[in-house]
Amino acid sequence: QGDLRIDQHFSDSDTLFGRYSNATSGNIVNPGYFSEYAGGPIFPGNYESKGNQVVLGYTHIFSPTFLSEFRDGYSHLANTGVNFNQGSDFMEQIGIPGIDGYGYNWQAVAAFGITGVSQVGGSGNIPFNKMTNNYQYSWHFNWIHDRHSIKWGYDLFRRGMNTVQMGSPSGNFSFNGQFTQNPASPGGTGSGMADALLGLDAS
Repeated sequence: QGDLRIDQHFSDSDTLFGRYSNATSGNIVNPGYFSEYAGGPIFPGNYESKGNQVVLGYTHIFSPTFLSEFRDGYSHLANTGVNFNQGSDFMEQIGIPGIDGYGYNWQAVAAFGITGVSQVGGSGNIPFNKMTNNYQYSWHFNWIHDRHSIKWGYDLFRRGMNTVQMGSPSGNFSFNGQFTQNPASPGGTGSGMADALLGLDAS
C-alpha cells in the first residue's frame, strides 16, 4: 500500500493538491470455522481486497474575507473470494462429470449435505466479486463579514456497487436417508450417511 501527494502553489490566491492511494490486503485465508460466533455463515476460501483512491482539491482566495474550496474524489474497492481449490477438476476426479466443463468459476468442490452429519465438501455463495465505485464532488464558499461567517455550497455523492455471487456453482448434493429406509416401515429408519456411501442423493 502507499500514498502519493502533489501540492502546487500557483499564487497567494490559488493552490492545488492531488493525492493517489493504493492498498491491497494480500491473500486472507478464511477457514470457515465457528460461524455461530461470527453472527452468520462463513464461506471458507481465499479472499482479497484491493482499493484505489484519487482526490483533487483546489482553493481560490477572492479576498481576505472570501474564499472557495473545490474537492473531487473517486474510490474503487474490489473484494474477491474463491474456494481453496478453485480452478481444479476435483468433481471430475471423484466421478461426478459435467460440472467442471463450465469454466473456472465452477471448478471447485460441491457441497454435500448429509442428514445427521455436518456438511462436507465446499460451500455455497463463493466465488464472488464485489466492486464498489464512489464518486464525490463538493464546492464550498466562505464569507467573513465583521463578526459573522457565512458558508454555503454543495456536496454530491454517487455510489455504485456490482456484485456477482454464485449460490452453488459446483453443485449441492443432499443425502437424507430416503433410499435406505425400511420399505415396510419407513418412519425413523434410513441413514443419510448410508445414502452418501451408496452415492444415492435425494437432490
